[in-house]
Amino acid sequence: QLKAFTLLYQRRHCVLLGYLIFLSSLLFLCEVPLDPPNQYGSILNMSSPVTLSPWNHNCSSEPPFLVILVTSEPYSFIVRKAIRSTWAKNKVVAGKPVLIIFLLGSFPGSSIQQVELAAEDRVYGDVLQRDFVDSYYNLTLKTLMGLQWVAQACPGASYVFKTDSDVFVNIQRLLPLLLRRATHTHLYTGRVSLEGEPVRNPNSKYYVSKTEFPFDYYPPFCSGTGYILSMDLVWDILTVSPTVREIKLEDVFIGMCLNTLGVEPSYLSSVQVFYNYMVPFHPCPYRLLVTSHGLRPAQLHWAQEAVERVSRDRCFQEQLADLNVMGEI
Repeated sequence: QLKAFTLLYQRRHCVLLGYLIFLSSLLFLCEVPLDPPNQYGSILNMSSPVTLSPWNHNCSSEPPFLVILVTSEPYSFIVRKAIRSTWAKNKVVAGKPVLIIFLLGSFPGSSIQQVELAAEDRVYGDVLQRDFVDSYYNLTLKTLMGLQWVAQACPGASYVFKTDSDVFVNIQRLLPLLLRRATHTHLYTGRVSLEGEPVRNPNSKYYVSKTEFPFDYYPPFCSGTGYILSMDLVWDILTVSPTVREIKLEDVFIGMCLNTLGVEPSYLSSVQVFYNYMVPFHPCPYRLLVTSHGLRPAQLHWAQEAVERVSRDRCFQEQLADLNVMGEI
């Protein structure tokens, strides 16, 4: 009986100890802020050291026509792998070289994560990382980091396209739109917002205080889900950015920089091709758009396969059928 009581006590003690360890781990997680406010980078200070720099490119011998900067998180390997194997898999589109670069901050306290990230970069050579906290509120710093790198490493590029890692980009649709322009300068385009209002709800992810931005409307800007800058404007933004009011919303900040320069967004096509939401899945609409936002890795694969599979003739026939049903032909 004494032996049985001792075993029961030990088991209860182990269960209790395990429960206490579990509770303490939860408390530890609660105490670690996801976005440490005292570690936010400043857009006025770009001196944080470069941790990883892209090597799988040769801008000097063959400048890319288009550099695509994709904001990503250090731990999102599966997402980057999906992008590399779908819409970013072709390095030459419409006869023009295209370069894809992933923009990352750091993940404090995770040395194992950094080792894995360095191994990923040794394979693909398309990661640009600086030593600042990877946070939503550091997207402005992350974007300026990417623009600065392009200006220094690939000054001969014609365009820079900034997008997010949950966006499907139809490069086969985008390149012809850019190539038909008479000049490759003075372009700022994307999903245009002409009278965006600051969100004043402190509980919102997009909250902006009166101190941060005192006006009732933002200057015209393009949604951060996907916008294009000609290389001359990249240089202008880097020059003027230290004089512009600092704001954590990256797309608004880029719009503010260009507004200071007297540059307004323009439209790349007579029809809407940039979408800052997820377009319902159908091969023909995806063949005609440039961006669709909010896609998971599996959906990126579906979208790319659909775009590659569907033909222009089939989509044209479907459009005619729709018009016929509506009585317009």
